[in-house]
Amino acid sequence: MIGVPRVIAPQTRLRYFTLKAPSALRLPERSKPSNNPFNAQGERSATLRGSVQNALKDVMRGYPQGVTVVTTKDHGVLKGITVSSFISVSLQPPLILVSIAKDSGFHEAFRNSTEFAVNFLAEDQKSVSDRFAGRLKLADRFQGLDISFDSTSAPIIGGVKAFVECKTRGSYEEGDHSLIIGEVVNAIRLSEKSPLVYQNQQYTTTFPSDYPAPPSDIVY
Repeated sequence: MIGVPRVIAPQTRLRYFTLKAPSALRLPERSKPSNNPFNAQGERSATLRGSVQNALKDVMRGYPQGVTVVTTKDHGVLKGITVSSFISVSLQPPLILVSIAKDSGFHEAFRNSTEFAVNFLAEDQKSVSDRFAGRLKLADRFQGLDISFDSTSAPIIGGVKAFVECKTRGSYEEGDHSLIIGEVVNAIRLSEKSPLVYQNQQYTTTFPSDYPAPPSDIVY
């Protein structure tokens, strides 16, 4: 049975944050739009689909995203992967969503998992992100890391800013990814360190802005 989520949030005052030293965003030159984006069968051409995909990638590269590492235990083996496609879905009940690419070597482990954890990386954990993104070519991505366990069998990585633990609620295949819904059973903020953020294919972070925050009923 899933208990009442344990949430620790030391501060409740809402604040805006500004990206630290953001990179300049260059928009690509637009080609002249086609008068007829459909072929004789009424289907969008492969060329147009490709241009939309490239345009979407360019837009998303300029959109700052927090960096997380999602972890689980698969048949006794710890698994982890760097994920930026993470969102909070609901508070009643508390639900979150992570998106895992179908061509990932860890796709099946997460799609079939019964529980997992989302580790929110801090600014000083760039090497942890690279490790779980597969850039360091380690046989065991957890080798040498300080890990612990709390409410589930999914590992918590030492030094993270926060983490949430989830029981898998369901998974859905959409396009080239699987969307995994988790019901939060535990959520803890461990530190006030700045978050690790990814934008324009490089790491950055945030710092507080003087701009007034919106009313508390708009965001949480």
